[in-house]
Amino acid sequence: MTELDPATRTLLDATGVTWELWPSEPLDRIDIDGSQGFQVRRDGVNREVVDRYVAAMENGDVFPPLIVARLDDDTRIVLGGNHRYHAANKANLDEFDQIIVEAPTPAQCARIAFGDNANHGVPTTELERIDHVLWLCDNDGMTRAEACRLVGISTAKVARELETRNARDRAKSLGVAPNMMSVLKATTIWRAAALSDDTVFVAYLEAVATWGIASKVAFELVSSLNRLDTVEEQLDRIEQTIETQMMSSGSSRSGHRSVLDNLTNALFAVGDMKVEDFVKAANPGDFEIWDRRLKDGAKKLFALAQAAPRRPQ
Repeated sequence: MTELDPATRTLLDATGVTWELWPSEPLDRIDIDGSQGFQVRRDGVNREVVDRYVAAMENGDVFPPLIVARLDDDTRIVLGGNHRYHAANKANLDEFDQIIVEAPTPAQCARIAFGDNANHGVPTTELERIDHVLWLCDNDGMTRAEACRLVGISTAKVARELETRNARDRAKSLGVAPNMMSVLKATTIWRAAALSDDTVFVAYLEAVATWGIASKVAFELVSSLNRLDTVEEQLDRIEQTIETQMMSSGSSRSGHRSVLDNLTNALFAVGDMKVEDFVKAANPGDFEIWDRRLKDGAKKLFALAQAAPRRPQ
């Protein structure tokens, strides 16, 4: 019989459930479909992992027991060990050691599923663990610190992700194009949350996305913006950063291409333009897109475009 590790014992006792380790329990009593509801990963069961476990089982390797909830109607669902369960079936095993948890509540099921995955099996991603923390806080009354300890993630990482998500929602409500947001790093979006004025917030995001401002420069830009007193001063500082970026990019042939590529991204983001319209759009006489600052910058861009190597047709 498999020995029960201390971490699992501590998890089950802390959850307040009644449980018992049953050796060599039949697998056919488990509800496969019901068990999928407690798969804690966004992508579900990883077939490559299952195949690796199958080979190990056939080689005689010993695996931790499954954690199985036995509900009031005697339905059994897997809370911990979905990959082991699928591997055991694929390896044609009829029995597997199981920890049977008697009639847990939905909140207790979630605690066990999230907590067990922090100790065993295929590790969840950081974003998945953050989602687990938020679920436990919203549905189980746990504090953020308690939930973070259970799933194995720091409170600082959860706080940062929430600030980033709020910044994304704010950008969406202010009309920042989704394609423009898609080219921004999460750290850039998180940093933008520190900008209180919506006009400055939007201008900053669009400037970084359009002109490919480096992460370090973008990070320092937010600090400098927050030291200025008026919105006008902040917008001027963003303009100055764009000017510096263009001058820096114009210092080499690769820089020319960088500026042109960034403009292409901007055109797709704000105007949904076609590739064949790019050359015409780069002409300052025809350059018409929503952002005034980009239109004003077209004259500088046009001069760079004349010296840049042409795209292959």
